[in-house]
Amino acid sequence: MDQNSQISSKIHNSRGNVLFGFRELLHKLLSYANLEYSRLEFLRRISSSILIFSGADMLSIRIDEDDKITRCRAIYDEHGDVRTELLLPDSASTGSEAGELEIDPIPGPILKAIDTGNIAAPSNFLTRSGSFWIGDTARPILLHSTDADGTDRTIIIAGEFLSLALVVVPISAKSRGYLFLSSRRRDFFSKEDIRLYETIAETLGAALAHQKAQWALRERNKEMTCLYGIANIAGRPGIPLEELLSEIVHLLPPAWQYPEITRARITFDDRSYVSADFKEGPDRQIAPVMIDGRERGKVEVIYTSKQPIFEEGPFLKEERTLINEIGRQVGIIVEHWETESEKSRLEEQLRYADRLATIGRLSAGMAHELNEPLAAILGFAQLIRSSRGLPPLAAQDAEKIVHSALSAREVIKNLMIFTQQMPSQKSFVDLSRLVRDSLPLLESRCFAENIVIKKNLAEELPAVWADPSQLNQVLINLSVNAIQAMPRGGELTISTGAEGRFVYLIVDDTGIGIPQDILNQLFIPFFTTRDVGRGKGLGLSVVHGIVTGHGGTIEVKSEVGKGSSFIVRLPITGGEPG
Repeated sequence: MDQNSQISSKIHNSRGNVLFGFRELLHKLLSYANLEYSRLEFLRRISSSILIFSGADMLSIRIDEDDKITRCRAIYDEHGDVRTELLLPDSASTGSEAGELEIDPIPGPILKAIDTGNIAAPSNFLTRSGSFWIGDTARPILLHSTDADGTDRTIIIAGEFLSLALVVVPISAKSRGYLFLSSRRRDFFSKEDIRLYETIAETLGAALAHQKAQWALRERNKEMTCLYGIANIAGRPGIPLEELLSEIVHLLPPAWQYPEITRARITFDDRSYVSADFKEGPDRQIAPVMIDGRERGKVEVIYTSKQPIFEEGPFLKEERTLINEIGRQVGIIVEHWETESEKSRLEEQLRYADRLATIGRLSAGMAHELNEPLAAILGFAQLIRSSRGLPPLAAQDAEKIVHSALSAREVIKNLMIFTQQMPSQKSFVDLSRLVRDSLPLLESRCFAENIVIKKNLAEELPAVWADPSQLNQVLINLSVNAIQAMPRGGELTISTGAEGRFVYLIVDDTGIGIPQDILNQLFIPFFTTRDVGRGKGLGLSVVHGIVTGHGGTIEVKSEVGKGSSFIVRLPITGGEPG
């Protein structure tokens, strides 16, 4: 026997010290139950305390609850210090006799006989409360058989421990435990000792029940705190989705049983959001994020180190419920966020369309009102310019008037195209052929600006019913716009193709890009980002008017510093509209 065990034995053999230590032990058991220990840490501490009090060489606690068996063993190491071990059998050994023989000091058949009262001899070592002890494990133990043939059995425990004691620990109607004490000394336990341990076992059972209730309450409180935090984040207006998911993922680790080794990750639409100090680990729980019946992501909780096995791996049954609820809540939150974002986008499109319609009506009225006086100005200026004997200075002024009037007429023409007031001459148009025919108009300017033209034109493209001159204007305006966005040269890529019921024209550039805050203003007449006198702000509005007038759509994608892409979609026509 080591020195620590000898000291404990001396204390054990002194009745006064036993009573003092007994009261101190009971107080310690109840105190531990009120502290915020995990269930396993609680078992470690009480095992160590009871072993030191008992003076035995080894102590084991076994708890049977919810069809699971949890064990904790305390034993002295080579230095005389108490070492505790959690013994959690895997599914192969749980409940099996072989597994029980390896772990419990008293074999399963004897334990079963004690529970059923079928120990025949030595029966004087069995109490009414179901406690059992033996002072010499080499002594045979006779068991009444419960088999059909009625044959009794004799078992010899033997082994390094000569004295063994078992005390039943009452916990609840559905749970019970066992306290095993082992000593290398023969006849170490007395009947008085067993009665003392039965009192300790009753206190231990109450402490275990109380600790379990306190622990369960703390776990539920952590879970509710997590869900409440998620609800608070979701209730904040205008929060970006990325920020929303990033904040949610940081709420997850504290809600799990071992927060210090818990990491979390939310994956949504191929983007990941992780908790602090994230790293992979051996065990994880996963719940899907479902939106409209489709899985678009998942919630993961990861333990970075191995933990004892419980209901599903090291995770609790309640934690499976929690992660499923978090996955469901994230799905609801994202779906609501996307609905609100789509609603805002549609409202902005409606406001934008209303602005364009208002500007269109104003522009149409202005164009009609200005056409007549402008025609008179242009006519009289041309008459003055053709007059004989006109002084040179007056002839120059007349030329300037004609030039300005022609420029103003072009602006009015563009306004009328934007407002769809200009008559069109439609025919079946092959968009790829139209691009090929128009490119020579751009090549010389692109060469001068150090811009390379790339073509990606589909063959045998379905025809569209359109005004070819207006579509040509769309191509030229978008191309010129792209050239102006590449002052230091670059690449201009023009693509055509078919997709569903539409053909498309895409004009890409590698230019300076367009800031997001002005994308929605690009098609408003007279809006321009260029210096005064370098642009009238009608090029893109004319493009918009032509495309919408043909029943199509135009979309812009841009990133500052990387370039822009204008996508025009026009409906495919099976025949000339009637």
